[in-house]
Amino acid sequence: MIKKIIKNLDELKEFSKDIEKNIFWFSNILIYWEVWAWKTTFTKFFLENIWIEKKIKSPSYALENFYEIPKNSNFFSKKYSKIWHYDIYRLEKNQNLESLEENFNSDDLVLVERAEKLNSKPKSWIELFFKKLSEKNPETWENFREIEIKFFWTSFTENEIKKIFEKYKTPKNIQKHTAQVANTAIQVAENFIKNWKILDKKLIYTAARLHDVIKYIDFVEKMKPKKNKNWELEYFDILWNKISEETILFWKKMKKKFNWLTHEKAWWKLFYELWFKEIWKVISSHWLKQAFEGFSTFEEKIVYYWDSTTMHDKKISVEERIEDVKNRYWKWKDWKISEEKSNFYKKIIKKNLEVEAELKKFIL
Repeated sequence: MIKKIIKNLDELKEFSKDIEKNIFWFSNILIYWEVWAWKTTFTKFFLENIWIEKKIKSPSYALENFYEIPKNSNFFSKKYSKIWHYDIYRLEKNQNLESLEENFNSDDLVLVERAEKLNSKPKSWIELFFKKLSEKNPETWENFREIEIKFFWTSFTENEIKKIFEKYKTPKNIQKHTAQVANTAIQVAENFIKNWKILDKKLIYTAARLHDVIKYIDFVEKMKPKKNKNWELEYFDILWNKISEETILFWKKMKKKFNWLTHEKAWWKLFYELWFKEIWKVISSHWLKQAFEGFSTFEEKIVYYWDSTTMHDKKISVEERIEDVKNRYWKWKDWKISEEKSNFYKKIIKKNLEVEAELKKFIL
């Protein structure tokens, strides 16, 4: 849980921007409140941040309002397309809204005021609880509000993560790599929270630990049997490690299942199908060229950066990591180096250094 003190409406507007910038487009936001705690004002600010052209109206009587963002309207249309705004103050006991249940399970952004009246919760959500603090000390806290932020997103325990590694036969060295990325990323996340940034440490840890579970599908075709019928990996990071035939056959089966995808895209496809949407989004953003396309949240940036600067289980520079990837994965030595390819390489370094600069003050 993260707590934030808001002293005035200007700070509330900035808080609404922080929430808007650091949530996924498919998020469910549930708002709880005390009287005169700026709940309605926050909602107005939040929706205005998304450049909704319509006048923002409270859905107190209609129970719901719907906003569709034109695809070509502005920058934010890349993140949002549909927004559902509910105020269920007048919702009768045991009454259900069919559209609300459906939208909780959609790819739309859903914001619900007076969430204490909900009869059921979505699979995942963000909870905001607005409190007025004036009664504690009227002279000092007259206009102050406290907002509690809780994340109810999918996360796994370490034991559950280990079972996933076992199920998908993830190599030990890749497990070691993901542990290093996760442990470092979580330290940076704690520094973010100390500086009032809004993010979920559990989501960061889970995504960092699981981002390379089936990385082997990128290189399994490079493997071949030896004369003694043992299998040996002759390419990639596990060089000279003996791998069982059973494991290799499983890897090849996974490769066949996702034969048109790289490990990043295959793994997020699997997680999306299982409805672990938040983990899916962070994992899908960890490929090296993602900086070109941009990120939705700090969770994505943190996992991306620490993965892109961790080779095996060692911290290296952006330039070193990209040089390593260039030689091992992009077969740079086999390319006839052109000016176009050279410029592409330089742009990747530049984009990754921009991400590093943004995160730098939070890096230990």
